[in-house]
Amino acid sequence: MKAEPLYLVVDCSTTAAKALLFATDGRSVAAARRPIAMSRPQPGWHEQDPEDWWRATRDAMAEVVAGIDDPSRIQAVCLTHQRESFVCLDDRGHALRPAILWVDT
Repeated sequence: MKAEPLYLVVDCSTTAAKALLFATDGRSVAAARRPIAMSRPQPGWHEQDPEDWWRATRDAMAEVVAGIDDPSRIQAVCLTHQRESFVCLDDRGHALRPAILWVDT
């Protein structure tokens, strides 16, 4: 009998990275969440370290995938991120400063 296909859904929001595995019938198979810290260095400013996005996302995904018998069962990945947040990069792709969040005024 062939193992049931799974679908990995990842949401990196303002407060946390969440990873979920779903079966074809929509049933949740596994879930993990890793918080992401936000700084407010001045009134109205909202920033995050883009490396925290990566670590939280990576760790949440690793946890849900580690909980299944065969990662090749994952048939597709859906990734979402927080609105208009952005990161200024240098020519090597490294962040020049903390990310400016969509809630920044």
